[in-house]
Amino acid sequence: MKDILIAIDPGELTGLVIVNRETAEVLRSAELSEFEVTRLVEEFLYLNPATEVVMEKFTINPETHKKTAQPTALYLIGAVRFLYMKYTGKTVPLQTPGDAKSFSTNDKLKAVGFWHKGGEGHANDAFRHALLYMVRTNKDFGGILLNKIETK
Repeated sequence: MKDILIAIDPGELTGLVIVNRETAEVLRSAELSEFEVTRLVEEFLYLNPATEVVMEKFTINPETHKKTAQPTALYLIGAVRFLYMKYTGKTVPLQTPGDAKSFSTNDKLKAVGFWHKGGEGHANDAFRHALLYMVRTNKDFGGILLNKIETK
């Protein structure tokens, strides 16, 4: 089975991307409901427990209450954390929105082919987390990205 990474931007409309970590090939990008995301994550983990998952960290703070309540993000993070622990015995890595956005600019995403057309931008936020995670966890990944850019 392929070396799979699922990156998730949780919310009412959740950004989800599935990427082959070895080749940086995008297998799927979408904006889905929490139930569709949970089903897909479990399916991938059941079929391939080596699947990696990374999610955006959602922190409740005083500013959160001034905006809209987002219980769906918390529910989804909990469901995915449970499934990941169940199938892999590991904890899902969480990344802050700020880290992902500052590292993975739109230009970088487009340059490596990590771009979702349409939607509300949640899939692209998931791509930001995928790119940041892949660079953080694979010291050779920069060469893969350069090769991908040069072959376009």
